[in-house]
Amino acid sequence: MYLPFQLVYDREYPTLESFRLFLQTCLQKSNLGHLHDAEDIMKKAYGLYFDAGESKAVIIQLARMKSSCMEVIQDIKQTENKKHFNHAVQALFDSDNPESLTFCASIARTLRQYRLSGTYEPKEIIAEAYARGVLKIDQGEIIQIPLAWLRRTCLNVIRDFQRKQTKSDKPKLDGEAYSPGGVAIEHLLWQEDLTAIRAAFRQLNSEEQKILHARIFQGLSWQEIGESEQFFNQDGLSLKPGTARQRGARALQKLRKRYEQIRDEFPGSQADDA
Repeated sequence: MYLPFQLVYDREYPTLESFRLFLQTCLQKSNLGHLHDAEDIMKKAYGLYFDAGESKAVIIQLARMKSSCMEVIQDIKQTENKKHFNHAVQALFDSDNPESLTFCASIARTLRQYRLSGTYEPKEIIAEAYARGVLKIDQGEIIQIPLAWLRRTCLNVIRDFQRKQTKSDKPKLDGEAYSPGGVAIEHLLWQEDLTAIRAAFRQLNSEEQKILHARIFQGLSWQEIGESEQFFNQDGLSLKPGTARQRGARALQKLRKRYEQIRDEFPGSQADDA
């Protein structure tokens, strides 16, 4: 195994082979063994802190390398988990998917139970649950079984919407009372949400907007974002994945805070400002 650095071993892992086996076990436990090997992880960990083109030999304490490797594995695990989560959600928007029809029918029943079927559509609930899932994954949480998680979260979303409706004394339109007026209210609420999101996004600075666009809409990993020229620092150097992730998390938190502030202040008449 060729490595562009020299490790200083310790009692826990006295040889390169013992440390390699440890990393391989971690990859297997994270279901990443078919995608990466120990050498790949160590080289990525090395790249977090050192210039890959550096010519002189670099000596690294094993404790530091172990910590960096765990960070790399966690980042890869998050990226793979997000792909798996995205795939599960996308399948629910496929009208030809039988599981999608069953899932949406279940949400529709719950909306009727909470007297919200004239105000929200099942796919609006799924979209909100998806947004919450993406936020949790970006914060480091692993969603092991996406569909089970989505079922629970969709129920929580409906409960949250019902509480907000009760608090603001909005009309409660059940399935039987669904009318053109109900459609108009639904459209108004949807437009207000879009307007608030756009307004919140415009309040972010250009770097925050770019990093969220790259992460959420382009689906880039933190490694890929850091290596993108648009995020190079003033010296023309790429960002470390850990740094890119921290900036992305702060930008997402700021966006959500701005959105909630704007949405709380929304009178219905401002829906046309989009």
